[in-house]
Amino acid sequence: MEQVAKRLGLSSKLEQVGLDSPNDVLIKTVGELQKLLNTNEAAILELFQAAAMELYPWKTKRQSINNTNSAETVPVDNEVIDRILGGGFPLGSVTEVVGESSSGKTQLCLQLCLSVQKPDIPCSGGAVYIHSEGQLPTVRLDQLAHAYGQKYNMDPNTLKRTIHTMHIKDREMQYRVLCYQLPVLLARRKNIRVVVIDSISAPYRGDNTVNNNDRFERINEICDIGSRLKRIAYEHNVAVVVINQVSDTVVTSTTSSDIIKNISNNRNGHGPPDELLASWMDFNLEGFDKSPLSVFWTSLTKKPVLGKSWATSVTTRIRLARSIMTDMARTRRALFVEFSPLVPRHGCEIVIDDVGVRGRVP
Repeated sequence: MEQVAKRLGLSSKLEQVGLDSPNDVLIKTVGELQKLLNTNEAAILELFQAAAMELYPWKTKRQSINNTNSAETVPVDNEVIDRILGGGFPLGSVTEVVGESSSGKTQLCLQLCLSVQKPDIPCSGGAVYIHSEGQLPTVRLDQLAHAYGQKYNMDPNTLKRTIHTMHIKDREMQYRVLCYQLPVLLARRKNIRVVVIDSISAPYRGDNTVNNNDRFERINEICDIGSRLKRIAYEHNVAVVVINQVSDTVVTSTTSSDIIKNISNNRNGHGPPDELLASWMDFNLEGFDKSPLSVFWTSLTKKPVLGKSWATSVTTRIRLARSIMTDMARTRRALFVEFSPLVPRHGCEIVIDDVGVRGRVP
């Protein structure tokens, strides 16, 4: 971190504000560090990465990944999606799955908990599913387990029993489970390779705290959870997959009726405002013939909740998007690798049916 700080011209400023260690840096938010150090967001994010690398010694492992151009991954058992993801969900790091409701986040993660149990993959093992979004979708899990059982000649009941489930009731319980109980479980059950948290943001929903001290405490808690999940993923060599929700981006120049009209007939080339799609224009999206992003732009321009404080804890972000649900057209869905150190920004259209989530072949 010291070398990065010198290169960015922040060494003296870090000393002046008393940020003497990587941990001191990581417990701050991006906004707080921007004010303290009087620098831009890009420099702060680079400093965050350097602090995380120093606090958690992943350098040797990351060099090995770069040298082999591949990482050990847990596939989702679909050729198209696994290719987009570079083989699947990487072990030893935190992957965030974001998207609005009905985009397929839970479906994808349930499928991952089953596919990790296939005996023919190098990282075959069990899974943990920690859920806070109501009841566990047992009906859908039963359906997927039976489909997997028939496909690979495996007992559906054994598949379900190998997924350790736990229900989170509130924010306090989530912190206790993720920071204390989960490491103990992984130390005892060394065959576990996937940990799913569905969702990390649910316990904070409706928390409209206006007190600055309470808000600061919540930010520190989120950063602490993120740091601990990084350590858990690395030390136990598991794929930590965290589902996150999104919030709306306000667009004053376009009404909802305009959006539906543009997407349903797309006449005269009308579409979303350019500034909202600017960060997505470099994407190559498989499964389409023409103008693929216009179908999903309302999903793509929504922001993941918990803010930048949480985003610094994530190594890979996968975004699931869907078209607007109307009676005029069927709902379409897509999967995007928004950022990752292992694979380029890429995506594909997906379909969800009785056997799971599949990439749509053009």
